[in-house]
Amino acid sequence: MSGEGIIDRCELVAGNFCESIPVEADVYLIKNVFSSLEEPIAIKVLENFYQAMAKSSKLLVIQRIIGDTRWTDNFSYLNSLLLSPGKFMTEDELKQLLEGSGFKIVKIIQTESVVSIVECVPNK
Repeated sequence: MSGEGIIDRCELVAGNFCESIPVEADVYLIKNVFSSLEEPIAIKVLENFYQAMAKSSKLLVIQRIIGDTRWTDNFSYLNSLLLSPGKFMTEDELKQLLEGSGFKIVKIIQTESVVSIVECVPNK
């Protein structure tokens, strides 16, 4: 961030997003959260983000989205069901979770890795 000249605009804030989001920010970033949380807790986390966000804020969700194109996706999905309380989601499941918590998906950015970046805005 310092190489890009934006370090003075960034602040890392400690907290528990299951309880509250302590600050209003331009952008919030969460990674691999939904694969480790049960759905009621994931909904609470999203509601907390929604409450803290301004209308112009963005939420970036870095998450593995399961599709039907790679057999490794299905294997990873099976592992997530066995090893964690959450699960990997399909694009439709993730959309349902986000929209049900007050967010609108602006775009989904595929990466060269197994994760995608889902850009969301609060539907205020």
